Amino acid sequence: MLMSGVYEIRNTTNGKRYIGSSVNLSLRFRKHQSRLQNNSHPNLHLQCAWNKYGSSSFEIKTLLFCDPENVLPFEQMLIDGLNPEYNIVSLAGSPLGYRHTESAKKKISNASKGHLVSIEVRQKMSAAQKGRPLTDEHKHKLNEARRGRTLSEEHKRHIGDASRGRVLGTPSDETRRKISESQKRRFARERGEL
Repeated sequence: MLMSGVYEIRNTTNGKRYIGSSVNLSLRFRKHQSRLQNNSHPNLHLQCAWNKYGSSSFEIKTLLFCDPENVLPFEQMLIDGLNPEYNIVSLAGSPLGYRHTESAKKKISNASKGHLVSIEVRQKMSAAQKGRPLTDEHKHKLNEARRGRTLSEEHKRHIGDASRGRVLGTPSDETRRKISESQKRRFARERGEL
């Protein structure tokens, strides 16, 4: 059975603490410990303290149990009342208002460069995006970003190789109508009519 509630990670050497909440406390505790031990915790303030004082100087304990829908209000109440030193933002459950420093942004950028994402991860990312509605503004920005982009011959060959032997279903009338309208607009733009 999942236990939800509010917890603290407390530095027993100096009394400073981090307040958090979760609908699955045992999983959250394991994630915190794993990330802190692997020097990969997203809260750099807490990570630096962990590195400085060592794991034996920290304790993780549940402050209160509650229903899942109440974890954030109770977390906020405790953040407001206890003013925990290791919390980066003062709003429960949200990174709202947090700003990365310029050096942190450069580190994030450099760490991401050349990083190859596995096919499995790409498939999961793709599945998460499918069916997500896009605003007209977002569609326009995507369209502008792709405009004028030409594909290399090698890229075209890869697309062709991936498409060969693929059996496509018959498009619906709605799909045909959308394709037709899209082509009409494209040709009108090319002729300078739009």
